[in-house]
Parts: sequence; C-alpha cells; structure tokens
Amino acid sequence: MTTSSDATARLWDAEIGREIVVIRADDNKVLSASLSPDGKRVVAGLSDSTARLWDAETGKAMTVAGGVEPIVLKSHTNRVRAASFSPDGKRVVTGSDDQTARLWDAESGKAITVAGGVKEIVLNGHKDAIIAVAFSPDGKRVVTGSEDNTARLWDADTGKAITIAGGVNEIVFKADEAAINSVSFSPNGSRVVTGSEDNKAQIWDTGTGELLKVLHGHENSVLAAAFSPSGERVVTGSDDNTARLWEADSGKAITGSGALDPIVMKTHENSVVVAVFSPDGKRIVTGSDDNTVRFWDAKTGKEIAVLRAAHEDGVFAASVALDGTRLLTAGADNTAKIWDVDLVQIYGPELRQRICREKLIGAQEFTDEELANPILRGIDASDPVARNPCLRRGPLSLDYWTRLPGQLARWLGWRAKAGLTPRS
Repeated sequence: MTTSSDATARLWDAEIGREIVVIRADDNKVLSASLSPDGKRVVAGLSDSTARLWDAETGKAMTVAGGVEPIVLKSHTNRVRAASFSPDGKRVVTGSDDQTARLWDAESGKAITVAGGVKEIVLNGHKDAIIAVAFSPDGKRVVTGSEDNTARLWDADTGKAITIAGGVNEIVFKADEAAINSVSFSPNGSRVVTGSEDNKAQIWDTGTGELLKVLHGHENSVLAAAFSPSGERVVTGSDDNTARLWEADSGKAITGSGALDPIVMKTHENSVVVAVFSPDGKRIVTGSDDNTVRFWDAKTGKEIAVLRAAHEDGVFAASVALDGTRLLTAGADNTAKIWDVDLVQIYGPELRQRICREKLIGAQEFTDEELANPILRGIDASDPVARNPCLRRGPLSLDYWTRLPGQLARWLGWRAKAGLTPRS
C-alpha cells in the first residue's frame, strides 16, 4: 500500500501496474501508513490529528460494528506522524506532534483505557514530536522515537514507562543530540535498533537501556533501521541514498562472499527512507525519495526488481504482509497504495523449482488450492503435465525418473477405475 498528499490511498496490482482501489482520506494529508499483519487492513496517520482504518480488500473506510460511521482514532491534538498495528492486529499505536503516543482498539477505534476504566492510556514523557512507533513481538511493550533525541519503552497494558529492573529509573535510549527517525524491536524483544540524524544506527538492550552496538558507515542521517526475522542482521536506509546490512551481534558491516568491502545497496537516486526485510528474511524492500520501491537479495545485496514511479513525490513508508504477497507503501504525494507482489519475479524461478521438488517427494500433482498460490501463478490447471512446470522432461533427466513411479501409479489407478485392469 502507498500513501500520498492528494488525500488518497490506492490499491495496485503490481504485476500489471493497474490501480484497483483508491482509499480516500478526505482533504487530509497522509503522514504515515501501516498494513495489518494479515494484510487485510490499513491504518494511516493524518494531518487533522486523527488516524483512520480502511479495508485493504475494498478500499472502504472501516466502520464500527458494521454501521455507516467510519472508525476515527481521535484524541491527539496535533498531526499523527506514526501509526502501527500490534502483532495480533487487535491494537494500534499512534505517535503525534503533540508529543504523546496513544493506544487504540483496532476493531472499534476506541482509545484503550487503564484496566478497563475510563481513563485513556497516554504514553507521555517525550519533549518533542513522536515520529516513530512499534510494538514488541509479544505485543506487551511499545517503543517510541522522538525529535527530542530519545527513544522510550512503555508497558502496552498500562501506558507506564518501563523502568530498569522494576526500579524507578526509566529506560531511555539517548542519541547524540540527534532526532530518532526509526525504531524497531528484535524478534525476541531483547533489543531495539534506532536510526538517527547523527548518521548512525544503534542497538540497545531493552532490559537495561544499555547501548550495545553502534553501526557506523552511513554518510548522512539514518532514516530507517530494522532487524531481520532471525534477529541476526540489521538493515538501514539513509539520506546518503544507500541501504546497508549489518551483523546485529557484532555491529560490523556485512561483506559479500569472500570480499572485504561492505555490502552497499546503492542504485537509489535519492534518500532511502524505508528499509525492511521480507517475512522470510530472504529479501529486503527499500523505498526512496526517488519515487521507487526496490527489492534486494538479503544475502548478496544485489538488486532483484524495481517498482518504478510508485509515488509522484517520494516513498516514506513500506510494510509487507506476513504471507509476503502484499506490499503497503506510503508517499509524499499524499497517497497510500497496496501492491499485489508477484513472488516469482521477486524470488526468482528457484522458489518455484523448490516447491516443485518438494512436491516430487511424493510424486504428487499440485492441487487446485495450491495452484491458487501466487508463487505458482501462470500454471495451466487443466494440463496435468503443467502441474509440475519446472521440470526437464527428457528421459535422461533425473527428474523424469523421480516422477516415473508416481506417473505409473496414477496411470494404473486410472486404468483400474476404467475397468482396464491387467490380465491375470
């Protein structure tokens, strides 16, 4: 999904570049956008101090309990600069220029209250705008990043600042006189990575607040930073027009196989504002002020595919659904867009071949349900041979002999059903 300043969000089919749905935000500017983990909903932070929810399948504003009134998250007193779903998709956290973050019920749009009472949970402690927010993987904590040069941890159930070992000292991650542009938890929640205006990304211990590693290498502000799904690597995006890969434990830049030079993803022509891993960790998605979204091999740093002219005025947000088939992007042209990702193009033919090989273990054909998977897009379901499309067919091929027992079994089964049983 992508966001833009013409007050719309659009859904696209990435394979043919056809716009299929437009999500309208009235006359408001879309400042942030996030896709729910299941890819079915979108939340966007707006210039009118609210956030709103849309159905990603239809593009319609989500309503309360099937009614006609749209769900509007409205308690902030200034622009909503950041918005994100909880891992289970049931809650939303928003961050605002009013220096607070708030928690919301994603189904009703109501502000979450303390212990079911009437007092709304407000994450209050920053001294400047909150421009980055994220839930921990277990949904129990929230991290916020601010233009006050700090990131803070909060209890998602109570809204209270988290302290060191249950004491009185709050956990605060402090950058060197530089705004925090990006925040992200590690998969196990034990670390947070921040990207800041001082050209650095930093990894912090969420239990003690200790600075663990500093990722040096970018030549300008770090605008994006995120852990890989395994927690072993970090990807960063910068105002220096590049994205880089790092070892999370050592903080060292990752180099190519047998090489000394660090992997630098550098075909963008403007600032890399967003950088995230795909759910399986094998690909990286970057979005840039050059209006493109690019896909990279997370192991080699090689560019795989480019989504050109994704927005008319830069891409500032991107998130991928858990199944990897839907991409949300948000842009400075005031639109948010959903893209249907062609996994074959992004992952290459080896993915389809791997799936074919797995099917061959039992010499099975693809079922109709399996053929509906976007990975297998383009297979002719009516052609039995095409149901194993990646294989060489010659009699000298190992694949041929691997398939032969299953082919014979199916042939004999067909003969038996037709009453053409072998003579005794």
